[in-house]
Amino acid sequence: SPAINVRSYLDTTVAYGYGKDWKAVLPGRLSWGVTAKFVNRGYISKTVSALDFSADSSLVKSLTFREGYSLDADVGFLYTPLLPGEGFWSLFRLAKPTFSLVTRNVMESGFNSSFGLLNKNKDGAPPEKMYRVFDVGTKWEYPSVFIFGGRGVMDIRDIGHPNWNTRKGFHLGFEFDWAVASWWKGAYRVGLSEGYMTAGVSALFALFNLDLVTYSEDVGTFDQHKENRMYLIKMNINI
Repeated sequence: SPAINVRSYLDTTVAYGYGKDWKAVLPGRLSWGVTAKFVNRGYISKTVSALDFSADSSLVKSLTFREGYSLDADVGFLYTPLLPGEGFWSLFRLAKPTFSLVTRNVMESGFNSSFGLLNKNKDGAPPEKMYRVFDVGTKWEYPSVFIFGGRGVMDIRDIGHPNWNTRKGFHLGFEFDWAVASWWKGAYRVGLSEGYMTAGVSALFALFNLDLVTYSEDVGTFDQHKENRMYLIKMNINI
């Protein structure tokens, strides 16, 4: 009978983060931060036939979890350069460029030890590890004109993951905002994520707040892409 690949994670995470400016290192502002984390992971990766699901709709609950815990850390840097007030680079001074670099799961230590919370017998191979990956990005502010402003951002995420490709990792976005007062303002956004267009609108007037957004997820295979587009609306009253 037809079968599906069941892949499920059950993570419990305790994390502590710390960040600080790194003064007198480079001209401009350099900030760094680190997040130490403890992760206990339950993991299932199994091919299950349709007949198995028809016989037991809660089959996933009864499957044996592979379990383990890991200690790891994420480290990130933000840098806003101090550009000269004259010459070619002065053209970019108003844009206030910021650059980022993040390394996730620096130690990539794996889940080789277990408390036996989900799998009392502590048997089977350990869960899939958290891969060491890199994120790079940049943000540029538009010069403010009257009540208008905005920014453009670009990042490439999860570089180094075994399933990484440019389409999945590349993200681009532009935001245009305006503000008449603190109680009357709005923003328009457009971007690109996983190869698909994203767009959004935000508006605030007095107590009324409105957000509209559309984006897509790629639910296909590596060889054949399939778009799953989402449309969301949120309306609320700020009291």
